[in-house]
Amino acid sequence: MAARSTRIVLRNRTDQDLTLTASSLAHGEWSTQPPLNVGGHADAEWASESAGFLTGTEGSATFAVGGDGSSLRIDWDNPFAGTNKYAVDVSPGYALYQNGWSGEDAVVEYVLEPSTFRATNFRPSTHGFPYPNRWDEAPLTTIDLGVASIPVGNAALGLCGGMVYTALDHFGAGLPVPAERPVPAAPGTPLYDHLVSRLVDSFDLPDLPVRLLAVMNPAYPDTGSAGNPLEGRSAIVLKDAWPQIRQWVDAGWPAPVCLVQTISANPFDLGLNHQTCVWGYQMDGTRVTLFTYDPNLPGDDTASIAFDASDVLKPPNIAVSSAGQSPVFCFFPTAYTHRQPPV
Repeated sequence: MAARSTRIVLRNRTDQDLTLTASSLAHGEWSTQPPLNVGGHADAEWASESAGFLTGTEGSATFAVGGDGSSLRIDWDNPFAGTNKYAVDVSPGYALYQNGWSGEDAVVEYVLEPSTFRATNFRPSTHGFPYPNRWDEAPLTTIDLGVASIPVGNAALGLCGGMVYTALDHFGAGLPVPAERPVPAAPGTPLYDHLVSRLVDSFDLPDLPVRLLAVMNPAYPDTGSAGNPLEGRSAIVLKDAWPQIRQWVDAGWPAPVCLVQTISANPFDLGLNHQTCVWGYQMDGTRVTLFTYDPNLPGDDTASIAFDASDVLKPPNIAVSSAGQSPVFCFFPTAYTHRQPPV
């Protein structure tokens, strides 16, 4: 039995025939060679495996898509030591979705579809708060010590995670978000208390701060390497965040995400990061656009972030759609569960 193997399953969900134009192996040998032709709405698969002592398998396959010059290329690398790596290239007008990444005997599925916009029923202009994430100086909450109550936190730093979670709470309950700010915007007001409580929930203590401190650290790489056990921010986006977000949205539910918006080793800079939720997406070629509810941009149905999904060995190069958005270096989903909002 080979030490390493990779099986590629390609599901063609387009009307176009796929014609093999090139295939190669840099390491290993074919178990099953790529097919010469894959019909419209048909499935195909091929596999390669290591050949030799302490070796892996690495290869590629390229197909013409229809007859208009469009193409599809899939590269895979399953080394004897280190993490599996994949890269794709697909022409605009098409989307290629990947399922599966790891394993000594890896099985990776690709689904080729026409590029289409997919979305939940959530819209920032309808289901998001109509006012921005700007708050007066006030404690987020207090800790009652019996002899005294100690104020904790400062609302002036923002309640983005609480606003996202509370908007999703209302969306899930089929209720409109309150059109007016909580009055007073201070502890003891039901809506304000819910916003603050949900902000704390969004931290998923201690998990979110711990993960943020690791990923925002300047020593954390954008991409991984053979000698570095950290896979990098690009792998977090492509292997972790993007598949989860796609699964949430396809199921009809917005995906809450934390945006890493600062590179710093200072724990006091944790508050410079941000939380939003993804309510829709589109993949065109290797470019993915995620449409977001951003509490800093109330009512904006065009707010988005975009990234290149072609290769985990390339920096994510995340772009934002608005001058009102800070740069984004990485992102990942947060641990939302529904809570009934206050009436």
